[in-house]
Amino acid sequence: MPLRLLLAALLAVSSLLAADKPPKDYTRNVGGGLNLFSENDELAMGQRYASELDARLSFISASDIQSFVESVARRLAASSLKPAQTLRVRVVNTREVNAFAVPGGFLYVNRGLIDLCENEGQLAGVIAHEIAHVEARHGTRQISKQLVLLGAIAGASALASRKNEQLGNVIAIAGGFGVLLANMKYSRDDEHQADALASRWMAAAGYPPGDLIGFFRKMDPSKAPNKAGRLLVLAGTHPPTADRIRNIEYFLPQIPIAASGRTQESFLLCKNTLAAQPAPPPGRDTSLGSALAAVGLAQASGGPPEAAPLGPREESQIILDLPGNTVWQAAKLSLSAGQPVEIWAEGEIFLRKDSDSPVDPSGMFASGRGFFKPIPSLNTGALLGRIVTDNVAGDPFPIGTHRVFRVPAAGRLELGINDDNNFDNRGSFRVFILTR
Repeated sequence: MPLRLLLAALLAVSSLLAADKPPKDYTRNVGGGLNLFSENDELAMGQRYASELDARLSFISASDIQSFVESVARRLAASSLKPAQTLRVRVVNTREVNAFAVPGGFLYVNRGLIDLCENEGQLAGVIAHEIAHVEARHGTRQISKQLVLLGAIAGASALASRKNEQLGNVIAIAGGFGVLLANMKYSRDDEHQADALASRWMAAAGYPPGDLIGFFRKMDPSKAPNKAGRLLVLAGTHPPTADRIRNIEYFLPQIPIAASGRTQESFLLCKNTLAAQPAPPPGRDTSLGSALAAVGLAQASGGPPEAAPLGPREESQIILDLPGNTVWQAAKLSLSAGQPVEIWAEGEIFLRKDSDSPVDPSGMFASGRGFFKPIPSLNTGALLGRIVTDNVAGDPFPIGTHRVFRVPAAGRLELGINDDNNFDNRGSFRVFILTR
């Protein structure tokens, strides 16, 4: 038999054996592994970080929508490993299909996610998945790995004996907790574990775990190519949909489903009420990803001191377009020391010549440290500013999608893009500038 055919036959046999191999039981060893943070640490950091996120997001104010989503979360939490855990749930007014949990029990559920779900069970599945990330402490475990990989901590032996203030210094060296969380990506094992726990908690709360599988199928771009762009945010960092479905289906016969007594009526009422809610105002349809990146940007570099908002974006005195291949461009604005400035930015650029993956003014997560980047530790593609005084440029500072600051020294404002090779970038950012 020719070698090529032999290799093909071996690969086929290998694939069949892998398909017959039972999946790992991810409900074991929940919360285990390296973690530099206590649960009290998680709560304190989560409270601070959630308050910063809240300031950048637009929320649904209708109390009946908020109450319904909270009731789903409470029902699932009561069936989880930590039924006494306190959860705070907010419904974000953005069309982005996503949900996110901040360590400590702060959950954000997007309007776009609720719109996409066909029944309460699908919504419950995603919420249960996020609660699982919280209870398994996946967030701080991944941040702990980041700190070790960054070389900010020399060895695991020092971790167990560290004091809170020492850890705080390490986090500051790494750019701040916001930077770490914004750049955090759950591992595939974390995602599989969150799926496994979610399916069991759903069943205990009276939701068919098959509804979570139904949601996964809606996320599969091959099944809904017209929605692939909307779903990429939620699906992009997760394991392949087929693997997730297979893992859950394997254990389904072992999961008893409790009696529910719930109907579709409350869910449909929530959907109808949500459809009648106003869309996010101009410039406020902020995705969770953008808000996470913006908080990370603000913590990554001190820059000019923050200031209170000056007014609505519609009052901006200057509006300009910043091409993606810009290094630095003058904003044609002379400023006085201490003068407050508010800047908004929108649009998208493509950081690679052949790439169709855009980034907004917050930049691209986990993008490396190019030698020629103005701020090496900051997201690639992030919008920057600097003040030029007597032809001497001051230190660059992050702006992202929105920033309010006081000018550190008299001079003119320049805007740039945080990249070590801007020349092949496509697209542009539109920038709005308001001063007083």
